[in-house]
Amino acid sequence: MLKSTDVLARPDSLTRATRFARSPGYPLVFFKSRSRKENEEAVARFLQQLQKAYEWAVSDPAAAASNMAARVSELFPELAAVDADQLKQSVQSASGTLLDKDGNALTMTDTRWSGFLNWLFDVGLMTTKMQSRGPASATKTTLDGLRGSDAGSPLPRDAVRPSDLFTNAFLN
Repeated sequence: MLKSTDVLARPDSLTRATRFARSPGYPLVFFKSRSRKENEEAVARFLQQLQKAYEWAVSDPAAAASNMAARVSELFPELAAVDADQLKQSVQSASGTLLDKDGNALTMTDTRWSGFLNWLFDVGLMTTKMQSRGPASATKTTLDGLRGSDAGSPLPRDAVRPSDLFTNAFLN
């Protein structure tokens, strides 16, 4: 069974500011490799439904924002109320960028991933060390280590090929 913890990053077509720079904001969805392999049908259904949600959001941004605000309040009552007007403006602003020229939100391409990778490299997030909850080593560090000076050395840009990072196999 696919769990919410199997999805490593929420799809987000809105450009998000970070302390480094602005990410390209493409709708990208990350799954744990093992979860994806063990739950192929669930992943495919999830992505197909997500595509439909993007199409609906583009066709009626006001309704999409209203629905999202209501669901956030329902699912996370401990959070402050979502500013429905601000959310509506965000969805309307983003609706022109949610779908590609063929009407697809989730079709991945080398170009899309190159943009994302370029941003990661430009802001210094692609290094020889990765975050781990285990002990630090030559290739692992803690989150505090990454925030500090134990992030390792920058990787060369050609160390990661965009085509190795995505699949469109689950979209059919």
